[in-house]
Amino acid sequence: MNVSNVPARHARMLRILGQLQSGSGLNAEDLAGQLGVCRRTIFRDLNMMRQAGIELYFDEKLDCYRLAPQENLVTTPALDQEELTTLIAAVHLSVLRKLPDCSDLLQQSIRKLLACSPRHVQHHATRVIKSCSIGTVDNEDNAQTAHIVHPVLVAISQRKILRMIVSDAEVGKEVETRFAPYQMIAAVDTWQVVGRSSRHRGVRTFDSRQLKQPEITDENYAIPRRFRSVG
Repeated sequence: MNVSNVPARHARMLRILGQLQSGSGLNAEDLAGQLGVCRRTIFRDLNMMRQAGIELYFDEKLDCYRLAPQENLVTTPALDQEELTTLIAAVHLSVLRKLPDCSDLLQQSIRKLLACSPRHVQHHATRVIKSCSIGTVDNEDNAQTAHIVHPVLVAISQRKILRMIVSDAEVGKEVETRFAPYQMIAAVDTWQVVGRSSRHRGVRTFDSRQLKQPEITDENYAIPRRFRSVG
């Protein structure tokens, strides 16, 4: 392969992947017409994508290529320009972007959404990305917060109990507890977690700076119907 053609081929393969991720049913002739190359080039690109581990197949009934369904992937609904740009603005103005464990996931999710979008929508979204930022907060507790928030979010989504250390002001020392997180309350300078603590035998609200060493267990929990969200 001519080395000078590598960037163009990679760009073309990304566009093919974007088309397939969007659910567009296209065959080699359709793809060749959209990308301005011959069918033979498309076939070579598809083979390289397979070699790279991308599972795709040809749907003979519908005469088009498709990505193999994966159980752990969610079908993304179609978003118009306003919906997508508003969502991107929300992501880029979110305090979650300041947390390393969440930042990479957010950026990766946005890239996937944009890859499935028309060129003019990508252009408008890029403007939004460049125009949104979160101010830097000089806080020595930021690193500690980063290690707490992500495990708590995972525990909430999976309804799993956390085992962790709590700095308990009432007894003036750190104690271990099994904690069922019900809700997170976020601000730029602090996070709070609401849930049931086994140590305190009831629902408690903790500042993230009070928490250490969160460990997600295999034990499930359910939020009581009588619980009322804060805010």
